[in-house]
Amino acid sequence: GGKGKGGEGGKGKGGEGGKGKGGVAPSPSAIPASAPLQVPSGRMVREFTFGHTYDHQGIIYHIGTVAGRGAWANPAESGHIKVQASSIKRGSRTGAEVCDHTFKEQIFFTDTNMPGSYISIDLGRYSVSPTFYTFSHRCAMADYFARTWVFEGSNDGIQWHVIKDHHGDETLNPRAFSATWAVDACGQFYSQFRIKLGPRGNSRGSNALVVSCFELYGHLAE
Repeated sequence: GGKGKGGEGGKGKGGEGGKGKGGVAPSPSAIPASAPLQVPSGRMVREFTFGHTYDHQGIIYHIGTVAGRGAWANPAESGHIKVQASSIKRGSRTGAEVCDHTFKEQIFFTDTNMPGSYISIDLGRYSVSPTFYTFSHRCAMADYFARTWVFEGSNDGIQWHVIKDHHGDETLNPRAFSATWAVDACGQFYSQFRIKLGPRGNSRGSNALVVSCFELYGHLAE
């Protein structure tokens, strides 16, 4: 029962309302929850509400600032979050670009010629039932935007559940390098998340997956 709703809702409008190159796509509306939260036993839950893209109110930012008690430290570099990719054509080995909190000069992408490209984020001791997720493209390249992909959740890194299925999604485009999507996780909590590109699923028709500045909103179990 981990498969979420909202596949059709993922289709964007070409970045309508973007702020020029490197701009941000319009904020989406929330999707009503289709099932009650299945809170992991013995865990405390806190809700993180989406305001706007990169509002510093998300869960990755929360982890990177030690629950707001410290200065920002990239959680992929501090070890609180583990980033993995099917391949790394350009980017750091830690995947720090994937967990940055503000889109600036980041570049991280997988190999163009390898089908099944993915980037995964392991939150370690944290679990999340997401309501929104965010990611950006890369700087200085108005092409290779993600078009067909799935956003998935897992608790073991083996069995993955589709939370949102995107087909021909043009939300990311030359006028909007950053975007947020609303999701319904059907009340399920996951400790790992994955963005997996479909076959030749970018705007160039190749297999390169470009992701930076991933963020999550929803219910966090600690």
